[in-house]
This record gives sequence, structure tokens and C-alpha cells, in this order.
Amino acid sequence: ITKTVEYHGKKFGYVFLRTFMASSDDMKSGVSEMIGFLKKHKLQGIVIDLRGNFGGYIDILQQILALFFDKPKKIMNVQRQDRKESFETAHGMPTISGVADLPMVVLVDNRSYSSSEIFAGIIKESNRGIVVGITTGGLVEIARFFQLRQQGQEVGLCITTGKVSLPGGSVLEGQGVRPDFYVPLTKADVLAGKDSQLEAALYVLEREVRNKK
Repeated sequence: ITKTVEYHGKKFGYVFLRTFMASSDDMKSGVSEMIGFLKKHKLQGIVIDLRGNFGGYIDILQQILALFFDKPKKIMNVQRQDRKESFETAHGMPTISGVADLPMVVLVDNRSYSSSEIFAGIIKESNRGIVVGITTGGLVEIARFFQLRQQGQEVGLCITTGKVSLPGGSVLEGQGVRPDFYVPLTKADVLAGKDSQLEAALYVLEREVRNKK
């Protein structure tokens, strides 16, 4: 979901990413949609909403993060049993004028897992943007999923193949990403149809834009 939001006379972008996992065609169209959205609108800031995002493919994470940095950026290390790997933002992504330094807020909650936690973590660690919401789920290890049949029933087996850390050394597994601004979504807010977390994100973003001038 991509849309523009007018807030106190400023034009912000809002992007809701439900997952980084989909079919190849869906992933390509999703990344293309974001690129088109960023090219089309002259935005003063952007909110990336990762609430409820359970993660997904590393290559999609690399592609989307690349849009918000002006040069390749190391985003994580993976310690496997026999070797250590480093991952950067994707190379060859289009450069969109003004996006690399566009003020940014990332919205997260306790249902933000895996790749979405790495996204929020690298944005926070690199001071590229501000994280708002509640602490993420803390499920960040690299794993392989196997579908098996046992006694006539389908069962799943998940095997951890690598431990993830951010470039600065932070391990998110079991810890999650702590937001810069802790904003819970209360039951009263939900019943009233009020999104206090998004309101807080827009408030913080507007403040950042004012302070940038």
C-alpha cells in the first residue's frame, strides 16, 4: 500500500509493507510500485509501516533498503557453522532524486519479524531514520523450512542455518529492535478506530522536517 498524506501543510509518503515474501512476480511488482511512487511524488518525508510484517527474502530487503541510501550500505552479518557472510544493499537500483536523504520514520510492533527487524535495525543504527512503535518480535535467525509427511500428515520442520547481527554488532534474535519512541497501540485506540502509532510517526516526521531546515 502506498499513498500520500497531508500533515500540517507537508506532503508525506506512507508505505505499508505487509511482507518481504511473495511470488517472484509479486516481489518485482511491489518493488517497482515503490520506485514508481517515489519518482512520482515530491515528498517531504516518508513513513515505512512494518507492523505485522513477518519478514521474507533477503534480496527484497536489499533492494528496498538500497533506495534510501546514496551508496552501498552493509546491512547485516550472518554467522553460519563454517563461515561468516556479509550482506549489503542491492547494487544497480535506480537513484531517485532526494530519496537518499528523505526524512524517514519506520513503524514497528511486536509482530514485526525477521527482515522487517533488520530493516528497522539498520535504519536506526545508521541514524538514517527514526523508529516508532513497540519492540519488535526478536525472531531474526536465518532458517530453512522443510515440509514433511509423518503418519499421513503434513508437518513442518524449521532448521536454523545462521545467526544474524547488524554491522555494529547488535544481535536481534530474542531482543528485537527497541524503538526510538515507544508508542503502544491501546485497546481503547483499536475500539475507537484510532491509530495512535501512525499519528505519533507523522508527528515525529513533521518535527524532523522542521529541524532539518
